Amino acid sequence: MFSLQKILVLFAVLAAIWYGFKLVTRLDQARKQKLKETAGNGSASQGSAKEDGVVDLVQNPDGTYGTKNKDRSA
Repeated sequence: MFSLQKILVLFAVLAAIWYGFKLVTRLDQARKQKLKETAGNGSASQGSAKEDGVVDLVQNPDGTYGTKNKDRSA
């Protein structure tokens, strides 16, 4: 029913899951810290420049959409 091999494999699986979650948590904390540092440094000093990759689109007179130009009066 219970053998030493089964118990050792169970402990090995549990240890792998435990350390896997610890690794994922550390990576997530490092990612959040990096985002916090870049948000603190870049967005306040950039003004209206968008660093998040979002592009504003406006509808052209022919019905298509394009990027917003500063010289165009929309």
